[in-house]
Amino acid sequence: MKKIALFILIALSMCFAEAQTSRVAQEKTPDINHAYIVVNRSGYALDIADGEKKAGTNVRLWERNDSEAQQFRLVKAPDGYFYLLNERSGKMMDVSGGKNNRGDNMQIWYANSGRAQKFELIYAGSGYYYIKAYDCDYYVSPQYSNPSRGTNVILWDQSGVAKWQFVRK
Repeated sequence: MKKIALFILIALSMCFAEAQTSRVAQEKTPDINHAYIVVNRSGYALDIADGEKKAGTNVRLWERNDSEAQQFRLVKAPDGYFYLLNERSGKMMDVSGGKNNRGDNMQIWYANSGRAQKFELIYAGSGYYYIKAYDCDYYVSPQYSNPSRGTNVILWDQSGVAKWQFVRK
């Protein structure tokens, strides 16, 4: 009987800890009512190449300049995921090809509510987030571990370089 009571106590404490972690993560999610500059741990920001508006334009890293090409709004999907809407183009950040495979390129595309446009924000601590692609184990990441101006943005494994801050505009 004591073993059963101990087991129940441990199970309840684990449930409580998981609920607390989930609540803390939700509290840290950026506000969907504001535009953000999404800044990589390297200091470079997500940027729509050459400020283009057309579908298929590449997403890259660039020096932070706070232009509309670097401003994104979080749009909540009905299933709890997020879309990242670029302010300048009015298009969503999207995984090229729509398959969410390792190494796939990031682009902007017309809003279509598809899996290639859904992302989960996972709090990584110290104000940083991982941006995890829908239904896979890959994250929005610079193509190289030592990114520089113009570095391409792709889906890749979770790593320290795949951390992002949402800086309110």
